[in-house]
Amino acid sequence: MFLAAIALVTALDLITKELVRRLMFGADFELLGRLLSFTYVENRGAAYGTFFGKQSFLVILTSALLILLLAYAFFTRKRSTRLEMLALALIIGGGAGNLISRVTLGYVVDFINIHIIPVFNVADIAICSGCGLLVLSLFFVKRPEND
Repeated sequence: MFLAAIALVTALDLITKELVRRLMFGADFELLGRLLSFTYVENRGAAYGTFFGKQSFLVILTSALLILLLAYAFFTRKRSTRLEMLALALIIGGGAGNLISRVTLGYVVDFINIHIIPVFNVADIAICSGCGLLVLSLFFVKRPEND
């Protein structure tokens, strides 16, 4: 289930990015007036424009973090909650989607624009949701007893 969730998040992210690349290049599509729109952006940095143009660094950092998270998930799976494993799957799947984009395209396609924060994508939603769920899991969900 864990690996399937990672694959699903990664695939959903890559499919939406490719659809946006093919259908919206250079276009802007308003969904809810100025509240929500799709805006094609080639993000060559990280969140909020940090590390702009540092693709090699971002690829290495993301790869290392994904390896660490996968190892953590593997070694703690028997004493982790389902919510914690879901959170890790979301973070890893989103990170993998953005990593694949960086490696294959040299940038990440962002397209969801709510106009009060930087434009983002499905991977970013998965990563942020996973982080939120991980915090909830660690602080509010009882872990299984050790055998």
